Amino acid sequence: MPITVTTREDINLDAVLRVAWRNDTVEIGDKALQRIAECRASFLKLIESDPPPVIYGVTTAMGTSWQAASSNLTSATAMRASRLLLPPHRSVSHCLSAS
Repeated sequence: MPITVTTREDINLDAVLRVAWRNDTVEIGDKALQRIAECRASFLKLIESDPPPVIYGVTTAMGTSWQAASSNLTSATAMRASRLLLPPHRSVSHCLSAS
């Protein structure tokens, strides 16, 4: 029987046990998908703001050196990186439902 995750409270030890050891599936509820989409839209709006915030690996280059980490990415490069790191919720739910 699938476990439907709608809020953080739905992720508990019983749910982990059922998924990890009993091979139950996980479904993301509509309310959670809506909240994910809202948060993602808010985050994308934030990184497009002027001046852009400094968020390591999102609006700055990734790397171990100070120069790489402190170099600001152009808006287009940051947007491309954020789309790779933060796929739309439809992609995530598609992956989960395909299992």
